[in-house]
Amino acid sequence: MKETITYCFSLQLKKYYSKKNFEITMEFFKKAYESAVKFYNVEILTDDFSIKELKQYGYNCKSVTNEKFLYHDDFKVFLLENYKNLNILVDPDIVFYEKVNFSNDDDLIVDRVYKSLTKDHTIPMINEFIDNGIQEIYPDYTFIETMPNIGFLKFNNIDLKLEYIKVYKKLKSWIINSNIEHNLNHSILLGQYPLQILCNKFNITPTSLQDLQGEKYFHYDGERKYWINKKPKVL
Repeated sequence: MKETITYCFSLQLKKYYSKKNFEITMEFFKKAYESAVKFYNVEILTDDFSIKELKQYGYNCKSVTNEKFLYHDDFKVFLLENYKNLNILVDPDIVFYEKVNFSNDDDLIVDRVYKSLTKDHTIPMINEFIDNGIQEIYPDYTFIETMPNIGFLKFNNIDLKLEYIKVYKKLKSWIINSNIEHNLNHSILLGQYPLQILCNKFNITPTSLQDLQGEKYFHYDGERKYWINKKPKVL
């Protein structure tokens, strides 16, 4: 019997994409989906805003909420909190070459762990958060060296999952009510960065599938979708 993976795919944030980049996003979703169904049962969860358009693309999907999303990982956190039948959440831009195995024993399974501090990207945003008082509501929010990419996300440690949901919602509420202008780039500092803070706090090492099974898939995250040259193989 095939294992089930879950895509959470909302089109609410597509207004931040150019028409061309949105077309590329949907092209990679098609490639990812067609590769995934060779190895897994694929469940596509979406929202009321997105379901009509996704069905027009021919996908069998189910709406599970009418909630408004502001950041990339809002939907993932919503499902972690409210959808009880999750095995693993998978980003719909991961192309599989072989079946990737997802342990039921490791505390936390992610795509990869990478350096979190970049001079022109995350450091200025973290400084902006600190200058606007994030440490007053969450003192642990400080500079850390790494964070996980959560293109794959599976919690076997339930305490970690519950604490992550709590912290995410707390930080999202803070930023919405702060003087910080909405910026989709803040998503990684809400969804990925605090997860590593929690792992450090609880002495948990995220399991990086890229390190263990990286030859079995490729994640076209971020700008990788828009590479013109040096593209790896796509099925």
